Amino acid sequence: MDQGIGATAIDARAGTARLHPRRFYILALLLLVSILNFVDRSVISVLVEPIRHDLQLSDSQMGFLTGTAFALTYVTMVIPAARLADRWSRPKVIALAMLTWSIMTMLCGAAKSGTQLFLARFGVGFGEGGSTPSSQAMVSDLFPRSQRSAALAVLALCSPLGTALGLSFGDWALKAFDWRTTFLLAGVPGLVLLPLVLFTIPNVPKGHSDAIAAPPPTPSLVRTIPILWRIRTFRYLVLASATQTVLSAGLPFWLPAFLQRSHHMAKGTAGTPLGLAMAAGLVIGSLAGGPLSEWLGRRDMRRQLWLGIATSLLSGSSAAAAFLVPGDAVFLLLGMMSFFGGIFTGPLFGISLTLAPVAARATASACMLVIINLTAIGLGPLVVGRLSDWLHPSFGEESLRAALLCVTLIALPAASFFWLASRSYRGDMAAAAKRDRELGEGRKPGRRDARTAP
Repeated sequence: MDQGIGATAIDARAGTARLHPRRFYILALLLLVSILNFVDRSVISVLVEPIRHDLQLSDSQMGFLTGTAFALTYVTMVIPAARLADRWSRPKVIALAMLTWSIMTMLCGAAKSGTQLFLARFGVGFGEGGSTPSSQAMVSDLFPRSQRSAALAVLALCSPLGTALGLSFGDWALKAFDWRTTFLLAGVPGLVLLPLVLFTIPNVPKGHSDAIAAPPPTPSLVRTIPILWRIRTFRYLVLASATQTVLSAGLPFWLPAFLQRSHHMAKGTAGTPLGLAMAAGLVIGSLAGGPLSEWLGRRDMRRQLWLGIATSLLSGSSAAAAFLVPGDAVFLLLGMMSFFGGIFTGPLFGISLTLAPVAARATASACMLVIINLTAIGLGPLVVGRLSDWLHPSFGEESLRAALLCVTLIALPAASFFWLASRSYRGDMAAAAKRDRELGEGRKPGRRDARTAP
């Protein structure tokens, strides 16, 4: 057992729920790292219009640069990084990821063409793909099952806080400097924070909070993927989260441009109110989601996934209304979209990583992130951009509004996948509990549970 946590921190064998301040420090530092992750990926949203005019690019090309270029490399890197994290030191993997994405964000500001910006964004995704799975797996091993969703909900605050900070920072820097200097400044904080990650976070043992003193070796990727895919609830949750995240992660890339075109907001003024509205909604939703999910699941755990159905439909409806109303009401509705979208963030990863084998939690997180980022970030901005170009002859400057409105229909398949996941949830969770209990007792999983064991 890692002496940095040790017997003075958590009695893993007893599975005690006692909290030690060291866990809070690690969680807080990982949250800060993840916030910087989202700052560097989201700041480009505020810069869409000046970049588009400076480099003479179309909406389709900007959709590709802002989303697809990032997502392609993110999903290429995320599984190898997760495999490395499951076998090596997670803090070192996170530190290497921070170094890469910070430098590549700074290089975005040196781009002289769309191709050069594509390569720089490719590098940002390459770095950021190594951070999230390692952080989520470490938090899952630090906090017991009863507190895991709440801890992961706290970590998930990185999305609203990082996005709001990125948008607000982008507004300020764009007014004070230009889009190139904005990228340069955005990459600096990651380099400053890197030594804290490398030298103050211990390598938390796998299964530390599940009373597993000696977890089994990490299975090969060839074995891990089929194991995860055979868990029906996990499979449908991946599909549900991928479609749902189009609203919370795919559409926001275009929101500053939408506010400038359809609501005639001046350059450098849309990011701050947008960031505050969406951050407030996501923070409140994320903090409320964990306790609400646990309360709903006390009588029937399927209600936790029924909550996912409701939040998908409410998030999509709020987004659709935001693209139809005039004036300041748009910020309230976008905040509501974020609120409903954020409610299930913590429970989603808490449930998914509990269903996954202990020795492959980072890999399970990576598999989810691959599908989520390909769909939400890789295809979302690109589809919106192409729809906007296609609809432009009919709608003119309102083509972006029409494209965004069409994409809100993604809430319908998201709700359907949550319903399918609820049908197998009780059986899959019982199998996972039995598997972890047998590992804690030093026994191999029984034949009945072998299909979901490493």
